[in-house]
Amino acid sequence: MHPFYTLFSMVDKLPAFIKFECSLDYEQRNFDEMKKEMKLFADTCEMSNEMSSKMYSTIQALFNNAQERRSSQLKYLDISLCELDDGIQMTIKDCGSPYDTVHNGMDAASVGARSATYRYMFAMNVTTIVWNKI
Repeated sequence: MHPFYTLFSMVDKLPAFIKFECSLDYEQRNFDEMKKEMKLFADTCEMSNEMSSKMYSTIQALFNNAQERRSSQLKYLDISLCELDDGIQMTIKDCGSPYDTVHNGMDAASVGARSATYRYMFAMNVTTIVWNKI
């Protein structure tokens, strides 16, 4: 114990959240490793099995879609999951040709989400999907 200094914070009440990031290799298809990490994220966020399954099947569909239209030099699909106050946000990025996944079958209703958006920026397809916590 050190009586001469005190623990304090310069920023009051930082938001607490959990984030998961990984990259899927197009050649190695490392789904098993990603699924283990996703399970840890789901358990930590107290996510239901139903929601976890929806997210995993969405990742697989987006991976297959990106793999079909990518150029030969592309190697990874980047995945980011973030716990929000009232849901889970997933962002998928790939460097393939511009392709709006949301207007071509991956809209919010088809993946059981509350919102789905697509942007093409910095030569990357960026699909963001937000699910309510269930």
